[in-house]
Amino acid sequence: MAIFFFHLIDGDLMDRDETGLELPSVEHAYLEARAGCEALWFELLHAGRDPRRCRFSIEDAAGRELLDLPFTELFDRCPPASVRSLRFDAAICDQLGETHRRAARARTDLHSEISAARRSLEEARLLLRQLDSRRNKEAY
Repeated sequence: MAIFFFHLIDGDLMDRDETGLELPSVEHAYLEARAGCEALWFELLHAGRDPRRCRFSIEDAAGRELLDLPFTELFDRCPPASVRSLRFDAAICDQLGETHRRAARARTDLHSEISAARRSLEEARLLLRQLDSRRNKEAY
C-alpha cells in the first residue's frame, strides 16, 4: 500500500492534503479523487464557488505529482442530451446532495482518525524504544 496526497486546487489557491490516504494503487487514487470531485461539486456550488476551476493534484509520498484531475472531467460522464432533458424530483436531488456532503464529511473524519492513530502508534513505538533502552542499561 502506498500513501497518496490529494491537494485541492481552486484557481490559484491550493488546499494541501497533509494527511494523505493509504491505497493499493494509483488507479485507486484516481477513483478516490473522482469520487471526491463528485462530492465536492455540490458543496462548491452551494458555497457560490465555480467547481470548473477546481482540480485535484495527486502526489506520492515523495512529493511527485502522479495525476492531475480537473473537476471538469466529470462532464465526460454526462448523459446524452435526451436523458439530460428529463426532470428530476427536487427532493431526490436535495437528498443526493446531502448524501454527498455527509460522505465528504465522513471522509474528512476518517482522515483525521487515521492521523490520530498514526500519532498514537508513533508514541507507542517511542515508548517501547525507551523501555528497551532502559532494559539494556539494567542488564549491564
